[in-house]
Amino acid sequence: MATDQADESVLSWLQGYRNADESQADLRPGDPQQAALAQFLGDQKLSHDQIIVDFGSGRGLLAQMLKHVYKGRDAPRYFAVDLPHELDELSIPNPIHNDSRKITLGDFYSSELKAWQKDIGAVVIRNVLHELTIEQTCLLFRALNEQLRPEAVIYIQDMTDLPRAEERHVGWPCDILIEFLRDMGIIAETFGLASFSGTNWFTLTAHPTGSAINETQALEAAIRAREKQKKQMVKELSKLDARHNTDDYVREIKLNHEIASLEFQLSEARPADEPAGGETDDINVPLIERATFGPLDFALSPGEGLRATGLQAVLSHKRLIDFAALLATCEHEALFSGYSQRSLFQQADIRSALYDMIVRRQCIVRILVVEPDSATAQLRGSEPLYADPAQLRRDIRFTLDEAEKFTRVLTGEKGDHFAHEHFQLRTSPSIPYSSYFIIDDKCFVSLYSQTASGTRAPCFVYRATDALSNGYLYVLRNDFNTRWNVITGATVATAL
Repeated sequence: MATDQADESVLSWLQGYRNADESQADLRPGDPQQAALAQFLGDQKLSHDQIIVDFGSGRGLLAQMLKHVYKGRDAPRYFAVDLPHELDELSIPNPIHNDSRKITLGDFYSSELKAWQKDIGAVVIRNVLHELTIEQTCLLFRALNEQLRPEAVIYIQDMTDLPRAEERHVGWPCDILIEFLRDMGIIAETFGLASFSGTNWFTLTAHPTGSAINETQALEAAIRAREKQKKQMVKELSKLDARHNTDDYVREIKLNHEIASLEFQLSEARPADEPAGGETDDINVPLIERATFGPLDFALSPGEGLRATGLQAVLSHKRLIDFAALLATCEHEALFSGYSQRSLFQQADIRSALYDMIVRRQCIVRILVVEPDSATAQLRGSEPLYADPAQLRRDIRFTLDEAEKFTRVLTGEKGDHFAHEHFQLRTSPSIPYSSYFIIDDKCFVSLYSQTASGTRAPCFVYRATDALSNGYLYVLRNDFNTRWNVITGATVATAL
């Protein structure tokens, strides 16, 4: 490959970051993936009394293929499973539309899979698996193995090498996927031929065994599989000569992306380590390592006289807190109030801790930020703290966008009702006089100034105390509830 061709190949591949490929909706004569799918459907001979589940239905290629394969004969009932916004745009052709259903991911896991388990003859997972996180992959195959009858067949078609870069997505090697499925208690084997030219793809058929495997065992199996894949990639990378071989140059860029994406997925899935700093001294707050403190940083415990007020600790700023470890202590409710709350969604470990709070421990999370286009945001953005007056509005919109994505994940996995009950964000036009968050019976508050944000100003930690019914924790909780309840607009969980 010439140097110009190599550069063009890399640029074309990287365009995937900006312009994601749309899922297929039309049949393409001669397409080998579609030919393999048609062969599978023809071999199965599913009856009209049976259900075929299209997991990650996208634009409905499977429905089009059913119409083509059955050609007027009674096709199996078609159940499309996907995120709500994908299902809204899905058009199912006649006659497949008859007796078909659209099911959100949350409803599929919470009720529909179990309700229809006796009638499901096949589940098709086509070009979806590489888009799932490690935890989502475990959730899918645990559910299928536990709920489906042994006679049901799982058809998997996916890519080992993605034709274009996809943010944080990596394909699966066929052999490693088979090993992982067997560790999950699912018997898998290759179906037909895989492609070894151009885009490397494969097809598998698998059967559930119903064997019980708990969440921890499933996660360990998936981590083990992806770690093995990463190790193979690192070994391949070490043998490339990108400086003298243009093919190696292209491959090295792709491998670096895939290794980084795998490490990101693994870092989110691995069990969280104990915070390095632990609970420092007697302040009972998880902190970063003291060795990383700056020369002016401090974390102090007040004397006995001040403790009677509910004051538990004084920190030089909130950045001393090991935030992911703190969220891991939440058992019931977390309330956040401030101008933007941008830091909640900036780091993967914090997003993961939020997810665990809500999905695993059923905690309630409420976030209150300033309306980005309000006079309050405009005035705050004009203060010396911000070199660019528009930066605060961008920060708030970042939070709104990330909260929307987070809500979609919750909705897709647990359903609309669960997401709305456990995670909401509201915007307010009023001025927040302090930046604070409340984790169960502890409150962390920082006062704003013209030159200090909520993360940089000194942080006071208050706790609930039986001796004080009107302490600052109660004042701020009342402030939050009052401001939250006067907002009549829709929330992120339902509106965005």
